[in-house]
Amino acid sequence: MKKNRLLILGAFLLTLFRAEARPGPVLNMTDLASTADVIVLGKIVSTRLVGVTTLDLGAEKVPSRVMAAELHAQEVLKGPPGTSDITVQFFLPGYFIGYETPPVGTSAIFFLNQTGQGYNFTSPYYPSVVGMPTGAPEGGALLDRLTMRVGAVIESTETSLDQKRQAVFVLGETPGAISTQLLRAASRLYEPTVRLNAVAALLRRNDISGLKPAAEALLGSAEDLPSEVTQNLLSGIGLVKDPNAVPTLATLLKQGRTPVRRAAAFALARTASPGAIDALAQALDDGDHQVRYYAVIGLADITGQPSRRPNADDFRDRESSYLGYWKEWRMAR
Repeated sequence: MKKNRLLILGAFLLTLFRAEARPGPVLNMTDLASTADVIVLGKIVSTRLVGVTTLDLGAEKVPSRVMAAELHAQEVLKGPPGTSDITVQFFLPGYFIGYETPPVGTSAIFFLNQTGQGYNFTSPYYPSVVGMPTGAPEGGALLDRLTMRVGAVIESTETSLDQKRQAVFVLGETPGAISTQLLRAASRLYEPTVRLNAVAALLRRNDISGLKPAAEALLGSAEDLPSEVTQNLLSGIGLVKDPNAVPTLATLLKQGRTPVRRAAAFALARTASPGAIDALAQALDDGDHQVRYYAVIGLADITGQPSRRPNADDFRDRESSYLGYWKEWRMAR
């Protein structure tokens, strides 16, 4: 049963992000922090071409330039103290394969590994994340110190909206109480893309402190939100499982557009709350196949009837049978 639920969760996320997929792994701040030999906050002052090569990625061979970046470290967060000027070698592929080019002239946190020739970036996909000095005393866990420097980007009056959005993204992929606190602060900002992306990141943690503004945004005009923000909110809504969210989720299920109703129905099923039964029972009559499916599996889970919980293929083949059973059950309540 647990495996089936994971498959359903994966299918739900795939319906949201099929068009947004990018090559390479997802950002994992915990892994980056633990596997890097050296982590510095600083700026790249210049880059230069040092050669050409071919990257052998197994399935494809990608022509690439070999570059060297001159990195000036302002703070050493991990590694030998006193490190200041570092030369880092990296690859610049001939076409996009997910590798990111490190920023030049912008304060950032860089993750480095030592090699026989000097330094490489720990991950070609995430050579750095946005970050700024905090002025706070040193001490505490490494991940917490990194998190505070990412959060400083949001709090600064000198950073751009794009940098603040990047910081929200990084905080969303960073576990811990500090990142949650910083996301809550960002969710109260006036600028809507920063605020709502922070709300979405909180919802993915099952933190419903921003559920009301998320619902208001999703029930508003679709043209008022960038598509990226809408997708982030939908994925966040769909991962909520706090029973206290049931009333707002029920409203979204009743009033929202099709993608909103899908996310709301999926979340209501995840709450495993008896309070979600009425909304899910009404959703059996929804005009969307996916919403009806989430209603059926939610009712089966909440009422403890695993034999009436189909997988997606079974529901597609015998939808009328499952709907018939649950509608009769609804009438007999």
